[in-house]
Amino acid sequence: MTAQIKTFWELLEAFEARPAMYFGRAEVSALFHYLHGMHHAFGISGAADTFFPEDWDLFHDWVAYKLSGESSLGWCSLILRRAGSESAGLALFFEL
Repeated sequence: MTAQIKTFWELLEAFEARPAMYFGRAEVSALFHYLHGMHHAFGISGAADTFFPEDWDLFHDWVAYKLSGESSLGWCSLILRRAGSESAGLALFFEL
């Protein structure tokens, strides 16, 4: 029996350990779409503020600051630009 995932951080740990199990492929774009869909679904249900970190909406700006200072691209695109490939982008996401 597997442990129940209760926090956002536990979910990210599970994603890092077995990304293809959750997204179908080990790609940063797949992670982005998964998280975006989750955030949307939790938002509709009114639970986004209880599961996602309080400062999740600032994640894009933080990635922009860390990687380039440019903020016109989304965090996924910024990571992909720096990493050069989907799989390297996923690894970079977890390094950040």
